[in-house]
This record gives sequence, C-alpha cells and structure tokens, in this order.
Amino acid sequence: MAGTNQPTGHNLTRLTDVVRRRWPDVTLDFWHQPIPNGRVANPVTTVPPVVAPGAVGPVIAGLRVQSRPDVDVNYAGLWGGFYQSTQNRGSVVLAMMHIWTGAQGLRCNFTEGKVSASGAAIAIGSRLHLILEIEPLHDRLCLFIFNGLGSPDATAMDGIYSISAGDAVTCAAASPVVMFRLGDANDYARAGGLEGVMRATYEVNMHNIPHSVGTGDAIAGLSGIIPGELLRLVCPLVGTMRADGETDFVLRMPASRSLPSGSFGRAELAATSPILAARRSLRSLLGLDESATRTPIVAALTLVPKTLATG
Repeated sequence: MAGTNQPTGHNLTRLTDVVRRRWPDVTLDFWHQPIPNGRVANPVTTVPPVVAPGAVGPVIAGLRVQSRPDVDVNYAGLWGGFYQSTQNRGSVVLAMMHIWTGAQGLRCNFTEGKVSASGAAIAIGSRLHLILEIEPLHDRLCLFIFNGLGSPDATAMDGIYSISAGDAVTCAAASPVVMFRLGDANDYARAGGLEGVMRATYEVNMHNIPHSVGTGDAIAGLSGIIPGELLRLVCPLVGTMRADGETDFVLRMPASRSLPSGSFGRAELAATSPILAARRSLRSLLGLDESATRTPIVAALTLVPKTLATG
C-alpha cells in the first residue's frame, strides 16, 4: 500500500486482461498514468496513441528502399496457414492474414482467433517483412520474414514468425510459419472481414490446441483439415539430425523445405498437391466455397472439451 511493491510486467498484463472485461479500452499505459485527487482515473478516457489518418497499426518510415507496386501486388490478398505455438505448448496453431495496399503502402492484419495484430508489410528484395502491433492491449509487436513471391497468383509462402508471447520476463519465441493464398479482398469481405476470420479461426483453435497438447502430437488437432506433411514443416528440430540427414543449427525455413510455390499458381500445381488440398480446406473453413460450409470442419474438431485457446 505504501507503493514500495511493484507488480511485474507479466502480472500487469494479466491484470489488464481482467480489467478489460469491464472496460475494453484499458491498455497497459493506464497503470502508469497519474491518479487525480487520489481517485482512479476513468479507464475509458485513456488517450490512444496518435496514428496517421487511415493507418492500421504502426507505420514504418525512413527506409531508403522504395516500395514497388509491381512487387507489392504479389502479396495482396487473404491468406490462411499455421505456425508452431510460440507459447511452447507443443501445438501447431491455425492463423489467418489479410494483406492489402493502403495510403502507407502494404498493410496487414493477422489473427490466430483470440487476438489480432495489425501493421506494416514491406517487400524488400526477395523477402516480405511484417511488423505488427498486437491488439487490443498494444503492448507487443510480432515480426514476420517470409520468403518472397514472384507472382500475384503464387499459392503459398513460408518463413519465420517471432513474438514475445506476452511474457515480459523471458526472451522472445520464434516459429516457422506457412501461409496459403485463399483469395482476394472480396473473399476477405465475404468471410466477414477481420471479425469473421477471427471467429472461424478461434472455433478451430479452441479444440485444436488442447487436443494436440493432450495427445502429445503437435499436428494432431489440425491433421483432419491440413495434410500432415505440410503441418510438420513448422515443427522445429534444432541441433538434431532430421530424417533427410540435414541438421539445423538455427531456426529457419531453408530452400530445401520451402514450399515450391513462390512463382507457381494453382494451374501449375498437380491436382493432388497437398498445397491445393490445404487451400480448399481453409477456404471451406471460411465458407468461401459454395459447395462447402464451415460446419463439417468445425464438427470434426469438437471431440475434445472446449478450452480457451491462444497461440
């Protein structure tokens, strides 16, 4: 009570989560604001950070490399895929991403269902870099580096995802990530925008994660909708020889395991390609195929208790 005991950053984050159930606008900055007349300030009056008009998330300025519209167009659209849980749960997590061109260049929304992140996407050389701000607490950034695409109809991209996973007392975590192109901006709107894809993704992960953890198999929860050979791509094996005889001494997605799709459209892939199978399943999950609905996929993942899930 004398002010000599201070909660850790991790505990403040947890406390903020609790308070936000009553006052949704609360951020971590609230705890560092002065208290007028000994009374707690109204959390709803918290002043949000100043963002450029029309911007979503942080804006990157000062780069000497200029954006190229002919390159940016390769990445625009609705994407869906997966990564290994950065909370060290031993589960592959479903995720969705929307990339579009805005007034500040390429922009991106990303979600694993429970929370979302938004910010800048920057195509430089043969790589796509994303710097996104976690919402709604705005207390973390997540970073992506994807292997580049050479065509606007390329079917998939892969790379590395890194985040602090909400724990302020430990180092950041990283995972390989794989994303499949599911459609364009119209498909994103048909799926319900960010709210719609968050809802569909959350419904899957709330069953996927506890099932994978419970079975001790990282891919068990998603293997009913995504080919296992693709899911295994994001299961890291560092410092140990892999089945192909290769040893990774750092976490990476090397060319030898990268999906051969950076310059290939759907028409150039075999009908039996697991990439196309994954794409069909994820589009069905979002209700984007007229012949399919979300129900069969979600129903297939309801064999475990409903537990709150996050990546």
